[in-house]
Amino acid sequence: RLPLRARFWPQPLVVGELHAAVEAGECMWHLSADAMEVVIDMPKVEPELWPSIIKPLAALGHSTASAPPPPPVAGGILPSAVAAVAAAASGEARAGTASVAGSDDGVAVAAASVRLDVVVQRMGQRPRQLGVVSACMAILQAAIDPDTHARAAAVAGAAGSAAKPDPGGIGTAAVPTPREAADAAALTALNARVVPLLLRAIKMHGQHTSVQLAAWGLLSTLMRGRDFVKKLAADAGAVHLLLAGMAAHAADGPIAGALLRALRLLLPACPPKPFVVGGGIEAVGEAVRLHLTEPSLCVAGVTILQMLASLNDITRDSILKTEVLLLLLGAQTPVHANSGAATILAAPNGAAVPPAGTPPASGDE
Repeated sequence: RLPLRARFWPQPLVVGELHAAVEAGECMWHLSADAMEVVIDMPKVEPELWPSIIKPLAALGHSTASAPPPPPVAGGILPSAVAAVAAAASGEARAGTASVAGSDDGVAVAAASVRLDVVVQRMGQRPRQLGVVSACMAILQAAIDPDTHARAAAVAGAAGSAAKPDPGGIGTAAVPTPREAADAAALTALNARVVPLLLRAIKMHGQHTSVQLAAWGLLSTLMRGRDFVKKLAADAGAVHLLLAGMAAHAADGPIAGALLRALRLLLPACPPKPFVVGGGIEAVGEAVRLHLTEPSLCVAGVTILQMLASLNDITRDSILKTEVLLLLLGAQTPVHANSGAATILAAPNGAAVPPAGTPPASGDE
């Protein structure tokens, strides 16, 4: 039974019996950014087409035989453009890592024109279906990529090159740049609550490498330059998921690199103690140790260790015990935290950290 009430009105706005059962724990609502509508997400327990949302009232003489036919699109949710991109991104091998660079111009135009709030809604309604989740993440990744909008603009420009409007004419609207269009798409996805859905996808399908790459790649793009997204992800437990992913996929270079880059963005927004106590320093050190020949991964790992080294002597001692710094510097002798070799650990300001007990020089803090 679905009663929909407004807080300022005693009578329900909508009341009736749903056609079938929904997962009450997964129901949520959000405001549509472009249409200013209240959207209520109610995932179905059984993936089937409903003839109507609410059953007809028998007291009014209605029957199920007079119900309207089901919508032509599966679930009545995905528009044709989203379905085209989802079909292009189908297949478990490439759904999680599909990129616009490897797709045709038609897919780029579709990804640049879809309603991302509908895509996020679809992702929230099918959390257990890996194919749907992977396709939605591929669509989101393409939509927040400036290259997608650049390709779509190029296709639109080529189609309309025969009749170009006068740039100084009356009524011409400013066309957003690809970067502005990508930023607007990212904000639309964020307003639709895509962050908790991405974290839920990692929880449910984190054993798949494609999901790890796609989800953390999306979160890294969304967190870059947006401190509120970092805080939102940190409060939702993203650090624990990162630690679990690093423990499960440490030997996989691309995934370890994606996890370290996401952690580098996320760490300043979360308290460091749970990360350190949970074995974060050791996990970062192990990832760097296993992939010493990958410069971008090592840079991300060392940047994280540098941030943690500014906390206290305990974290610096833990970093030295990993022996990662000596491996990166090409040393062969193991280092101990109480030895003079502790001076190799760089402080955040670039100066060397002296061994314990060394008196400070004049001017040192």
